[in-house]
Amino acid sequence: MEAFFAIGISIPFVSLIFSFGDSIGQGTNSIMSRFIGLWDYESAYNSLIHGMILSNIIMCYYNYYVLYSPKVYYFT
Repeated sequence: MEAFFAIGISIPFVSLIFSFGDSIGQGTNSIMSRFIGLWDYESAYNSLIHGMILSNIIMCYYNYYVLYSPKVYYFT
């Protein structure tokens, strides 16, 4: 029974993480497409790099928060 509870608790958090990543990817893709349509490849590349940097910053923050959090949450 506890395994079902753990799965039920973790699925919303995983969905939230995926939605952030998907939103950043779609936004970066939209900005790049607009710049490529204007034949401005330098700005398209710049937006690609900024999207990758933003996703890495969010990933590092999340990993630090999860792995090195001083509090451990147990639902008993």
